[in-house]
Amino acid sequence: AKVLHRVPRSRLVLKNKPFACETAKAHFMNLLAAEGVESWRVDLLPLAAANSDHLATYAHMDMSLDPFPYAGTTTTCEALYMGVPCITLAGGCHAHNVGVSLLTSLGMTEGWVATSEEEYVELAVRQAAPENWAALAEVRSTLRQRMLASPLCDGPTFTARLEGVYRQLWDRYLQQPAQEERTTVGRAEAAEPSTAPAESGRNQARQQQQQQQEEA
Repeated sequence: AKVLHRVPRSRLVLKNKPFACETAKAHFMNLLAAEGVESWRVDLLPLAAANSDHLATYAHMDMSLDPFPYAGTTTTCEALYMGVPCITLAGGCHAHNVGVSLLTSLGMTEGWVATSEEEYVELAVRQAAPENWAALAEVRSTLRQRMLASPLCDGPTFTARLEGVYRQLWDRYLQQPAQEERTTVGRAEAAEPSTAPAESGRNQARQQQQQQQEEA
């Protein structure tokens, strides 16, 4: 609502399954009306029947406002691919920062990533201002190519890095000593059977890894 108030003649498009229900739409419109937003400035759209129709919806938007505290993932990727840049808000955990990660991959942190709700509004107002329309159009016209050329769409490199992480985790596991289980109830010998399989499994894994290295 703050963005709409500060950007004259701007409109808000929201798309979600509940908006197929008139009662849900009326409830949401009442919430916006309580914030002083006129109904003609808001479009509440239900889910589209086909994926092509869904993607075509982005033609109604000049930029996307990432929700928070739970950021978009697939929808943000769709928006970027369809040439719709996104304003996002950085947070304190993964769910907050998906948009930050996606925009960072495209080199779009400056002017698009906010660190507070106040800055989020300011960035949205700045990007939507009439004096910025030419720059926004330039960003939109090259956004798909920018995304396709980014690490976000570099499958082989991503897979190689992910495999490297898996290898680091596996090596770390092999280097950990077997943890003996302790209990304050019953005989001490009761803990022994549960530690043996873990130690045996690690020893076997170490031997296999050593054998593979020698063969290589």
